Amino acid sequence: ELRDDDAARRLRIAARLHGLREPHIQRILHPTERELRTAKLLYMHVWIHNAPNGHPRDGTSYDEADACPECGDGLRQISPLRLKPKEVPKPGALLGGIRDQVLVHESLASDICRARLTGARFEPVLDANGEPLSWRQLAVENTMPPMTLATRGVVRGRGSAEGPCGCCGCDGYFDSGADPFVPAYDAAALDSLPDFSLTAERFGTGAWGSAPHGQRRLANRRMIVRPSVYTFFRERKVRGVRF
Repeated sequence: ELRDDDAARRLRIAARLHGLREPHIQRILHPTERELRTAKLLYMHVWIHNAPNGHPRDGTSYDEADACPECGDGLRQISPLRLKPKEVPKPGALLGGIRDQVLVHESLASDICRARLTGARFEPVLDANGEPLSWRQLAVENTMPPMTLATRGVVRGRGSAEGPCGCCGCDGYFDSGADPFVPAYDAAALDSLPDFSLTAERFGTGAWGSAPHGQRRLANRRMIVRPSVYTFFRERKVRGVRF
C-alpha cells in the first residue's frame, strides 16, 4: 500500500526512469467507524459466496411477464430459492451469498425483524429435495433512484460485449478499479428510503432473450443501506459483510 497520491506519483516516475511499465494504481477506501456511523447511506457487500451462479437457478420458478426480453431485468422470483448441498453455508455461519443474493440464518433474520429494520423481508430457502433449511433469502424490493454523475469508481461498458442492454439500458456498469465504488445520489430523494434498498443500475451484463449457448444470466444489483444496518451488524460482530 502507498500512503498518498504523492507516493503513487513518485512510483510512476521511478518506473518510467527505469524503463518499466507504469504500475496500475488502485484506490481503496478504508472508512473509519465514525464515518460509517454518520454517513447518510452505505454500500453493503456480503463477500462470502457459497456459489457463483445467480438467477436463473434450477428448481426455482420465475415470472417473466415484466422482464426485459434482452437482459432479463424485471424478472420476478415466485418460488423459494433452492440450494445444492455444497451451496448451503457452513454450520455456525450467519451470512452467505449466492451471487448477489444474500442468505441469512433464521436466527439473524429474527434479530433483524426485532430491530425493526425496514425494506427487507425473508423468504424460505429449500435444499435440493425441497426440504426447508434454517436459512432465509433476504429479499429487498425498494429501488434507489439513478446514481448521479458525482458517482466515483464506475465505468459504463468495457467493450462491445459488455455494453449496456440495447432494450432497457439498465446494465453494463462495472467497477473502474482505479477508484473505489462510491455512489452519489440527489439528496432530495433520500428522505423516505427504507433501511435496505437496491441500486437502479445492474453491474455486469445480463443475457436473457439471446443468451449465448443458452446460458441465461442476470446482471447484479448492489445493496445500499442506512447506517442503522451497519450498526446492527457491527454490534453483533457478524462476519462476512463489508460496508
